[in-house]
Amino acid sequence: MFLRPRHYLLIAALAMLGFAFGMWLSSFKATAALAGLDKLEPVLPALKQQQLSLHDLRAHLPGELYVEASLEGAVLTWHSEWEADEQSWQLVAELALTAEERQSLAKASGVARGKPAEPLSAALADQLGSHLVQAINLRGEPEPHQEALEGSFGRAKLKLPLEGEEAWVYPKEGLTARVGDETVRLLRFVAPDDLTP
Repeated sequence: MFLRPRHYLLIAALAMLGFAFGMWLSSFKATAALAGLDKLEPVLPALKQQQLSLHDLRAHLPGELYVEASLEGAVLTWHSEWEADEQSWQLVAELALTAEERQSLAKASGVARGKPAEPLSAALADQLGSHLVQAINLRGEPEPHQEALEGSFGRAKLKLPLEGEEAWVYPKEGLTARVGDETVRLLRFVAPDDLTP
């Protein structure tokens, strides 16, 4: 049995349709998410509701408590690090302190602007366990690609220009990401009600 010319045309058309369909499906390929971010996920719901304590943060992400100078006096920060799939993360969480507490802490610790943060004892971290965390800053090494940020959180609701960077804002997540040269330089999580780019 011999194929007629119109049969060859039909086969060619089907082949082209199959190729086009395959290309269309490939456009829906899932974008890789931020590797290792799942380590942070258990503490984010409490942070969103302004209920994340230092005690609970320590339980999920071991690290050290530091004191460092700030414009308002001094600030207490919790530092933690982890690695997953060749992606390292450095976390710095800021504790909520009143203006009076910041000034008193600055006097008691003697910290000054321009000097490195100073580690504090684990015993002091135990005493301050009930203090709430007001913000979590996260830096990746190497800096992840911006596509991974979109893979984890989708497209930003708002993009604001910064000097040499952009601030990608995700209001529901309480997240502001600093993006530059197509890489994510900083992730900052706060309660959505406290969100300011």
